Amino acid sequence: MENSKDISPKQKRILNILADTNKIKDKVKKCFAVNAEEVVHYTDLSALISIVKNNSLWLSDYRFLNDTNEFRDGYKILLKVLKKFSKQDFGKYNMVMKEAIESIEQKNFSEKIFYVCSFSTKKDDLNQWRSYASSENGVAIVFDKNIMQNKLANFFIDTHSVIYENKEKKLEKIITDFFANLSKLDYEFEEVFIYVLQDLIEVLLTFCICCKDNTFESESEVRFIVSQDRTYKSPNRIVDVNIKHRMSRNKIIPYIESQDFYQFKEGGKIDMNSSDKLNIKEIIISPNCNNESLIKLGIESLLISNEYKDVKITKSKIPFRG
Repeated sequence: MENSKDISPKQKRILNILADTNKIKDKVKKCFAVNAEEVVHYTDLSALISIVKNNSLWLSDYRFLNDTNEFRDGYKILLKVLKKFSKQDFGKYNMVMKEAIESIEQKNFSEKIFYVCSFSTKKDDLNQWRSYASSENGVAIVFDKNIMQNKLANFFIDTHSVIYENKEKKLEKIITDFFANLSKLDYEFEEVFIYVLQDLIEVLLTFCICCKDNTFESESEVRFIVSQDRTYKSPNRIVDVNIKHRMSRNKIIPYIESQDFYQFKEGGKIDMNSSDKLNIKEIIISPNCNNESLIKLGIESLLISNEYKDVKITKSKIPFRG
């Protein structure tokens, strides 16, 4: 790592620019904020074993999600809204909007690959049990959202709420707020152009991957998202992502593991914090289970063997039989 005393005035200015442009991006991304203290992953016992043993989550190729038109629909809305803004005056930042529109229209972003792990803000929810964990082996894993979000944000994984309603209006606000904040920067245009262009495109594509048809609104979904070809701004971080494959519902689904991102090399050394446990608060056993006592005993053994502490194990309160 470079000593801060060795940084030239030019490098220091670039770091300041990156910090200020990132603040704008973070402000704008508040429209995707997760307004819940907990997020819940509905799955089965096999997946629970993998998550606990490997301290890792699976993020699946979004093209295999249950609403197959998600990104394409968001992309169509994006093109429609960008057309509205194409003639708007953004002062010295007009070129940023022009380049963003050209880049998004010319490149085949509708085929861009994202990897996603889905959660819900709804805990012990009948629809979630039915849709994602209906077997007697089903479980709902409850995570502390704030701890999880803060940890994953350090490793290039974004945490966002899904958008179901008023998509066009929300996108218009995103763009308006982005340029309103941009106008407050006290830098020469040439200094910030490439950074703000990259940030704007990233925010717009985040919108696309967070769009979902309003028929799914009851899911109250939260997504952990990473782009396959995301460009990282820190040259010292090397991420070796291994794309794996699994079978599900007669399909081969490509996926990656979150541990690939938080076991990166920092200045050539493995990050020592990579061994931190996932912040599991509670594990809820399926309402459809027939062997609660044995399932609970097995989960307790799994947690103890992998040094997980203070995790509640409860049975669903829903009187449901699948």
